[in-house]
Amino acid sequence: MSDLFSIPEQGYVGLKLISALSDERYQALAEALKGYQPSVFHSLALANLISDSAQIEFNQAKEIRETIGGLALVYWKISPKVDDFWDVFFEEIALTGKQHGLDDEDSERLQGRLPALIEHEGLALSVVSASTMSDLPNSFSQVDSFVDLRPVFFPESDEVKGFVVFSSLKLTSFDGTEYIDKTISLDEIDVDTLIVELENIKSRFASIKSVIRQLDTPLIPISEARRDE
Repeated sequence: MSDLFSIPEQGYVGLKLISALSDERYQALAEALKGYQPSVFHSLALANLISDSAQIEFNQAKEIRETIGGLALVYWKISPKVDDFWDVFFEEIALTGKQHGLDDEDSERLQGRLPALIEHEGLALSVVSASTMSDLPNSFSQVDSFVDLRPVFFPESDEVKGFVVFSSLKLTSFDGTEYIDKTISLDEIDVDTLIVELENIKSRFASIKSVIRQLDTPLIPISEARRDE
């Protein structure tokens, strides 16, 4: 079995939960996924959809989310190159499933359930878009700032002659393996310059979105909820 098809340890947890769903709860989940609207940062919304439709605890929903999200990413990236994707996948289940708590009945149920859960375009657009965004260098994570005064002294004097006001802007980014902090100092003019440039970026976003709306290709939205993921 190629490593390309190896199932991570945590993946079996989600597979077992999917198998354990009653037929009614599985059908409710499958139906909900049909109407799932894609978004780039989808983890929280997808977990809520799974929890609400299948009527299961949120922690269990997160396990299922990780399993179907990861499997969907693999499926949509490599299935065009592998005609017998599901045959190969379930061969792996047959080889390794029992040692991870999946019996023959689980395997049979999963064969009837997984393709219907994974092959929705809304889910595919979400996971592939998120993967695309994660490939960007130094992805923005968060920002902090503070404003401070610094006293001005003449050389060889301890008398304060005045103050300068400045701000420090701390940017945190993620390079794919770790979070990186970068702090820069800004005066008022620097802040004005930064605001102008950020407004320029927003205007360019709006212009590009306007062009995309004229095309027959959807724009995958980015939700504010991404900060909760």
